[in-house]
Amino acid sequence: MLVLRRKVDEALVVDGVITVYVLAVEGERVKFGIEAPPDVVVVRRELLTAEGQRQALRQKQDALARETDPTRRQRLTATIARLQQALALAPESREARQE
Repeated sequence: MLVLRRKVDEALVVDGVITVYVLAVEGERVKFGIEAPPDVVVVRRELLTAEGQRQALRQKQDALARETDPTRRQRLTATIARLQQALALAPESREARQE
């Protein structure tokens, strides 16, 4: 594990394509900004579980239903497809389907 110290307004770059900015430090909470190519999925760790993915999928589907901008609709559609694929592969999902 690489451990770094950064101050507000400083950043780090991952693999030359992902930039993580430190936007604010509020007590024990840190606010990040992340720039990544559209094909890179950036998720909170809790979304790596099947339940987290189901919740994110519902949120993205709701957002898609409200969205009118064609570019944003396209991005949401791609994100939904990736979440659906990840959910189909999640161990918790396979176990739930077998019951």
